[in-house]
This record gives sequence, C-alpha cells and structure tokens, in this order.
Amino acid sequence: MDKQVLFDRWDKRSYLIRLGDATSQWFNVALLNGMPDESISGRSYLNTTIREEIGGYVKNRWIFLNWAANLLFFRQKNHTQLAYYEDIQRSAHRARHIQLSMKARGN
Repeated sequence: MDKQVLFDRWDKRSYLIRLGDATSQWFNVALLNGMPDESISGRSYLNTTIREEIGGYVKNRWIFLNWAANLLFFRQKNHTQLAYYEDIQRSAHRARHIQLSMKARGN
C-alpha cells in the first residue's frame, strides 16, 4: 500500500461542508452535552425517530430540533435521517483510516 495514502485527507468533501459538520458537532458538544462525532441533525433523528421505533420516550426539544433541521435544510429530503447515517459512515471511515495506519506501522 502507498504510505502517502495513509496521510492524505480521507474526507474529500468540500471545505464548507466539513466546516458545517464541525460546527454542528461543536454545538452538539458545547450546548447539548453530546458526543463529538455526532451532528445535531443526526442526534435529533436518533432521539426522535429511532427512539420512538424502540418504544422510548421522546423529549419535545428533540422533536423541535428534528423539525427545525428538516425545515432549515428543506432542499434535502429527510435531512436528519441522512445526517444520522452520514455520522455513522464518517465514523466508520475514520476507524478504517486508523486501522490502515496502524497496519502500515506494523501494529
């Protein structure tokens, strides 16, 4: 494997998209005491739709945030659902990148 690939940025999205994700993740941690790899939109989907599917209690603030995020990003159908799966995918990509880096170092 080309060792330079391990040091390249694995996330090829545009700067503005990555900045938007980072901002959402920062607000999720700073204001909502969330996990650093979750966006507010993805977390709102998790705390509404998925929690509801398993019979859990859904807090009104998450219902509002889910609605507001889908309204704000109205051009993207089911924005919060897509954000939830993008959060998972981004974490998986990062874990794979770390795994490849460790393998290249012989760990």
